Order: sequence, then structure tokens, then C-alpha cells
Amino acid sequence: MVILFAFTLSFSLLLLVLNNAEPQLVSHDFQKEFYFQDFDPKIKKIFLIGSSEVHRLNATYIENHISKHVDNYKVYNIAIHSDTPQRRIASLDYIVSSEPYMIVYGTGTRDYNSPRPVATSDSLPDNALPNPPKIFELTSEIEKFIPYDFTATQTPKIHILRLIRDSIDLRTPEVTLDMLKTNTPFMKYGKDWYSVQTEKELEIFYQQHIWFGIKQPNSDKSVLALNQILYSLNEKNIKTILVTNPSPRGELEMIGSSDLKIFEKTLQDIADNNSINLTFLHEKYADQPIFQGGNHVTLNPVGLIYSEDIANIILKELES
Repeated sequence: MVILFAFTLSFSLLLLVLNNAEPQLVSHDFQKEFYFQDFDPKIKKIFLIGSSEVHRLNATYIENHISKHVDNYKVYNIAIHSDTPQRRIASLDYIVSSEPYMIVYGTGTRDYNSPRPVATSDSLPDNALPNPPKIFELTSEIEKFIPYDFTATQTPKIHILRLIRDSIDLRTPEVTLDMLKTNTPFMKYGKDWYSVQTEKELEIFYQQHIWFGIKQPNSDKSVLALNQILYSLNEKNIKTILVTNPSPRGELEMIGSSDLKIFEKTLQDIADNNSINLTFLHEKYADQPIFQGGNHVTLNPVGLIYSEDIANIILKELES
């Protein structure tokens, strides 16, 4: 009984900590201020949407590239740190209300990386202490009835380390009101984002990470959320392009060919169902020295190849 009480108390405290370990840095109220500002009605808006991987796209470079071929387009990078389709869907009404002409949605394997126990509860010996696989099975069942994402509890080490990092101000600085008028309103740039990691540094980086696998698409919450987002944009006649985020070779090897095939097929099915164009970029730059931190493309000029490709993808869609 004492053990059960101690575990319940500890688990409750863990939930409390992890619930704030990876916060959405941009509140919905702040986002609303951006989306409902007085945009020039003569200018067609193009939104780049996704997480910090998408944030590495240079909106100014893309806009300048596009303006050489077409007029009256403004590109905004509205990526948000740690964004996922599940989180983004909460601000979908705001996005639609701002009447963008086109949306480029960047998504990666991380959005669908779901912890799963390596052993079933039945295959492990009896133990008086709580059994992690049984807990994971229980939280999966609870998620069906309450709107809480227990994913963080299944990877506490990573999230606690992030919390420590944030507490000593190593995370991207908080966004401010003066950013609302810029073309990248929801994230500030870090000075170290201009560096480039060596092949050895990337190898060490991925040795410290764990790939848990991708759930079956018919039950994955992020897959369902992404499909709902694209369906809603389609209904509003907002042109939409789906692209995959760049990955270095080390990440692709960590994920493995089996999960990559699931990832690609799932996105292709979603794109086909919503009649939108999909471009796979996750393997295109795998062996190029353009990554700053894991799968984040550097802001150094060598990383502009990513922005240039996105600009050409947009142009192709505009001219079709």
C-alpha cells in the first residue's frame, strides 16, 4: 500500500512537471493577434507551417525568389517550436480566417514518433513494483476517454533534460509583440543556428536519441489531425502543399526503412485523399553538410538550398 501511494504521488508530480516541460511558446491569444492584423488585401499571403524544422526556412529568401517570377505575394514563416498537427489544429480557425492564398505544411517523422514498449506486460515476470509496459498500456486506454497526451510520461528523460535546458535559458527566447509585423512572428533566431555540425557530431547526436517507432496510421492522433487540417483547408479552397522535413543520414538510419515506408505511404494516402501535392524532401539532403542541430538545417548560406527548393515548389504550384 505504501509503495502504491508513493508511486501514485511520484507519477502525479511527474505529470505536473512534464506537462510544462515542453510548452507551446506561443499562446493562442498571441497567434490570434497575428492572424487578425490588418493585412494588405492586395497582397496574397503564403504561410509556411510546421515545427522548428520548418522555421529554418528563410521566408525573405523564398519571397524574393518568387517575386522574380510573380507579383503580389508575401511569405510568412509561422512555424512554432515543438509544433505537431495535434497542436496546430487548435489555431486552424485563426489561420483560415486570415485568408491565406497558399499554405506549405512541413511535417517529419518526429510528428509521428510514438513510444511503444519493447515487451508486452504478459512477457515479463511478476514484480511487486509498478510495471512500465502495463502503465503504457493503461495510459493508451485512458487517452481514448480524456484529452490528455501521455507521450511525455513515456520519455521522461528527454523531457526532463529539456526542462533543465529551458530553466537556464538555452531555449529560443520568448516571442515578443514587435515580432507580429515580421514575416517570422512566432520564433526568434538563435546565434548557434548558423553553425554546421560535422558528420561525427551528427553521429554522436543520434547515438543519444531513441526512435520509438510510428503507430499504425489509422490510430495515430497526429495523422488524424493532419488529415483534418488538410481537409478543412481544401474546403476553404486554400491551396496547400505538403512537404517532408529534411533529415540527415544518421536520423534516417535510426528510423529504419520499415518505419520510413509507413511514414511515406501514410503521407501519400493523406495527400491523395485531399488532392494536394506532396514532395518528399526527407532524404534529399541526407548526406549534405547543411545540418546545425540534428535535423535542423543551418541558417548559414549553405542551408539556403532548402529554402530555394521550397520556393521552386511554390512557384510550380502557382504556375500550374
